[in-house]
Amino acid sequence: MKPAKHPDNRTKAGNPYADVMSFEIENFEYTRQPERHEVERRDIERFDLLMFKKYNLAVYDDIVLWLNNVPSVHFLEPGDEILLPVRSDLDRFYTRFSD
Repeated sequence: MKPAKHPDNRTKAGNPYADVMSFEIENFEYTRQPERHEVERRDIERFDLLMFKKYNLAVYDDIVLWLNNVPSVHFLEPGDEILLPVRSDLDRFYTRFSD
């Protein structure tokens, strides 16, 4: 089931985007084993850079946190372990809800 899109879910350019928190987490499918990553202080301070290093773009930060049941990067501590899905799994899931 697709989440309802709201008229305000648009970028400044007018492109629609999905509200990550409305995605159905139980429908995320892993096609390959996610990478285990031990969080470091620099990851907490610049989570966007970790996402860019892993996925070559930073937009999946909210989805990765959400899949790890972390409401915000500020809830992470050095030494915590998170799972980093392969990008193709994230792409497939995100586009399914944002089309």
